[in-house]
Amino acid sequence: PGWTQRIAQAFGRVFKIDRPFVVQFTPTGADGQLVQGWIAPEDRQAIPIDAFGDGARSVFKLLTYLIALTAITRSGAPGLLLWEEPELYQHPQTLALLLQEVANLVRGRPVQVFISTHSLEVVAQVTTMLQSEQISEEDVLLFRVDLKDGKLISSWFNKDNLIAWLESGWDPRTFQEFVSPVQFRLRQEEV
Repeated sequence: PGWTQRIAQAFGRVFKIDRPFVVQFTPTGADGQLVQGWIAPEDRQAIPIDAFGDGARSVFKLLTYLIALTAITRSGAPGLLLWEEPELYQHPQTLALLLQEVANLVRGRPVQVFISTHSLEVVAQVTTMLQSEQISEEDVLLFRVDLKDGKLISSWFNKDNLIAWLESGWDPRTFQEFVSPVQFRLRQEEV
């Protein structure tokens, strides 16, 4: 009950939509086995999610799956989200809000989220969420992997060493020394 409202609320938070709208699903296809998601603003005709841009479609599909998953998981039946390249199609501000929304949706639920990314923005946003305690350091572990001479090598970062690396301007994604044309350094916002 209420899952389409939960999708609309989560979608609205990610895209900062302050006007009322609803989410609808209608059967499609010759046999009606497929469904089409729609965004229906209160004062306009409903628009199929596939008429939106890649970023909105990606967020809608992720949130629909995750909200359905969190609704059916329980202690004896946990859930799993494998999320590859969350930064695809996302504006940096939308990406930050999306990562926060995903963390909020799974908080306190038996759902593990595995993120695979090449994006320093994703790593930095997760680090910022750790620093502000939006997510618990016991709930996050960052791994980096590389294939060298046919062997998989890996290492991991916890909150403290990840923050130290990012504050120093080092790239936690690579094993070898790498000088990026873009320098990134995590900093605490001055209040």
